Amino acid sequence: MGAVTATVRGEGPWRTSVHAVAVDADPDTVFGLLSDVRRWPWIFGPTVHADYLERDGATERLRIWATAGERVRGWTSVRTRDTARRRISFQQSRPPAPVAAMTGEWRVAPSGPGTRVELRHEFRAVADSPADLDRITEAVDRNSTAELGALAAAAGIDPDELLVDFTDTVELPGPAAAAYALLRDAGAWPALLPHVRRVRLREEDEGVQWLEMDTAHGDEAPHTTVSVRLCLPPDLIVYKQLTRPAFMAAHTGSWRLAREGGRLLAHARHTVLLDRAAALAALGGAGSLAQARARVRAALGGNSRATLERIAQAAGSAV
Repeated sequence: MGAVTATVRGEGPWRTSVHAVAVDADPDTVFGLLSDVRRWPWIFGPTVHADYLERDGATERLRIWATAGERVRGWTSVRTRDTARRRISFQQSRPPAPVAAMTGEWRVAPSGPGTRVELRHEFRAVADSPADLDRITEAVDRNSTAELGALAAAAGIDPDELLVDFTDTVELPGPAAAAYALLRDAGAWPALLPHVRRVRLREEDEGVQWLEMDTAHGDEAPHTTVSVRLCLPPDLIVYKQLTRPAFMAAHTGSWRLAREGGRLLAHARHTVLLDRAAALAALGGAGSLAQARARVRAALGGNSRATLERIAQAAGSAV
């Protein structure tokens, strides 16, 4: 992977930035990672959740949430994929202040044995404030450099080795509203869940939660995780761990309620990207990545199923 290069120029109240990086992977692999926004939370550090609101051929309307320091910002973006030229243009339709307008484009092209990726932005500030324009420029530079570095790293990952993605499902007896309330109120989990020892919950905006939690089983020492959670009623909570065990390079997940065949089902999904060296070290240096994947699957799945079983009991008693 090459170093990220950057150029910035001003055009009246607008600024244009171009960041580029050389990636040791083929162009189709890189373009595929950019095309599927549902992969972004485990690829890009700041991205908490990204999903499609509408899809019409090559045009897509997206909803994206990402951390910015100790805040979470969400916005809607419209983008168009040009698969033949490996380009994706985008425009934020509701940019968060102080951004007044933001457009850009991803460009993926063969370069020698690998790929060159360019990320272009054009933007202006609210009320054309020079100070805000400088702040936006700094943020775009910082985020673009980080995103291109993360993209280059992700392009070299073998998902069959390092990515663990699974869902566990438990049937719930009570009304969906009661179950959702119990999943949302993580502050009450120490009294509900034996493996949760301590919780600190802060809600910065409606539905945007910061969750610090200590968990342990039996006499083992508690370990602490910090997560951002997005509560999207009436049936979905998504989260991303910002502080997590060292053997995880990324961990995202969701709680989703659904009526299927007359039954209320709760689906707990986890997507974990393993840190190869740390995962093997956690096994004492004598294990394999397959064993590390199995251990993660068992531990996270066990906690999720235990949580949903307790939720089922509590929701059932509320009927």
